[in-house]
Amino acid sequence: KFLKGEIVEKSSTITQIDNISLGEFYVISKNPDLDAKLEVGTTVKAEHSLTGDWVGVENAIGLNTDLLRDGQIIESLQYNKELFPRATVGMRADGSFVLMTIDGRQPLKNAHGTTFVETAALLQELGCVEGYNLDGGGSVTSIIRDANGELQVMNMPSDGSERSLGNTILVVMREHNIEATNVSTRGFNIEHTAPIVNGTIQNLRVKLDGGEYQTAVDNKVVFDGLKKDTTYNVYYTYEILDDSGRVIKSPGNTMKVSTLGAGVPELRNFRITKATGDSVTFRYRIDTDDETEIIKYYIQYGDKAYDLEELNSTVTIGGLKAETEYEFKLVVEYRYQGQDRVLTSETLTQTTGQSSGGSGGGCGGSATALYLGLVSVVAAGAFVVLKRKH
Repeated sequence: KFLKGEIVEKSSTITQIDNISLGEFYVISKNPDLDAKLEVGTTVKAEHSLTGDWVGVENAIGLNTDLLRDGQIIESLQYNKELFPRATVGMRADGSFVLMTIDGRQPLKNAHGTTFVETAALLQELGCVEGYNLDGGGSVTSIIRDANGELQVMNMPSDGSERSLGNTILVVMREHNIEATNVSTRGFNIEHTAPIVNGTIQNLRVKLDGGEYQTAVDNKVVFDGLKKDTTYNVYYTYEILDDSGRVIKSPGNTMKVSTLGAGVPELRNFRITKATGDSVTFRYRIDTDDETEIIKYYIQYGDKAYDLEELNSTVTIGGLKAETEYEFKLVVEYRYQGQDRVLTSETLTQTTGQSSGGSGGGCGGSATALYLGLVSVVAAGAFVVLKRKH
């Protein structure tokens, strides 16, 4: 944590600091060696870090009373005979924790509350070796978010409803960074796009309505051959391998993903047809409609781009290094509904000097199969129309 600013004033006579303005801070030092260095106009950065038991602490909360220590109820708690609602935290030996609320002050609802000793005994029964009473009374509230995303009060606050609180403990789901990517008219990918905090995502499994779960390869599941301009329900599960080696299974998750409609280019074909010692030849095809607004399209390799002039053609990229592995992508930049977008093919990998047919999907087989399927559908439709005319 740090503050950074420029010195605008120095004083050796200030005894009290009041009314500090926003964006203003003071550096106080008794070190005479700093005096000559801290002249007006000098930019300084004041930085500090926590030490001792506080190293690595990101969040902290105050408490009222210790209840358990090393698995034993603290003897001095015997003095407390009052029954109160309680908000407590307990820690187990394995590092897991318990959040427990106890209702009270509502005898007609059979909610009387507990003493300190009774509260400690309940935490002990739940396997806790350390236990703490945060507070007791009308502030005791337990809230969860249900499957529909709505917040629900789980206990019976003794004031009759929730009230404003000075502090709370929040248990939140970490950002999993599982998103829909490369959305096109005929498909999309579901993939883990970025690292998470304190662990890694593994065993990502995804399915669409009525389908079967597919396991991610390289953190990605690809769906193609879908309908244009259609919304799909996506279901997915995953595991988190945390930094301690523990595996945490996520509950089922859902998201909605819509394929794009008219005005979006489609990559029908992108494959390598020939490779020599210093060149690679590609066959590609980009389909558009009357509403498509293409900005530019090119084949990207490394930090270079080979600009294309035709939507359906064969090109050769020369001047490559011999016996070197290259990765190629077909990239189309276009404008859709007022927004600039990028459509990218799968990666093709090719080593110069070797025969063509490197790894990577491109838009070869799958695109060709989809194209033939469309021809079949159109032909069948034409046959029906002709038959009806007879």
